[in-house]
Amino acid sequence: MNKILITAILIFGLQGLQAQQKSGELKTRYDFLHSEYDFGKIAQGRPVTFDFKWVNTGKEAIEIRDVQAACGCTTPEWQKDPVKPGDTAAIKIGYNSAAEGAFDKIVTVFFNNNEQKVLRIKGMVYPSPATSAPLNASVILLKQNN
Repeated sequence: MNKILITAILIFGLQGLQAQQKSGELKTRYDFLHSEYDFGKIAQGRPVTFDFKWVNTGKEAIEIRDVQAACGCTTPEWQKDPVKPGDTAAIKIGYNSAAEGAFDKIVTVFFNNNEQKVLRIKGMVYPSPATSAPLNASVILLKQNN
């Protein structure tokens, strides 16, 4: 009786393992070239963007359902159509750089197969100069002498 029970458990266990492997094979997959991008130093008030490129490495089309930025200063744009196996697409992430100082922002990508991918942008915003060129003291002196 014990041998029959153990044999039955092994058979059902192996079938369950094979079903998991098959469902894993059907799962859509993707590869991103970058998951993080550093803009470095950027001038305050100068918007910047970066394209996070990715490829569908699975056997089925994959679709981005939503892309959510952590704050309003970060704006994502993406292709709404499904991406076929082997095709490449991009998610364009924009940052408005209105606030001075360091930034580190997260954007979450939601795919149609309940998978998620976190992308990150960072950098340093430095204040823009008050004028486009420094004041020329010589011009002021010339105007005073006339």
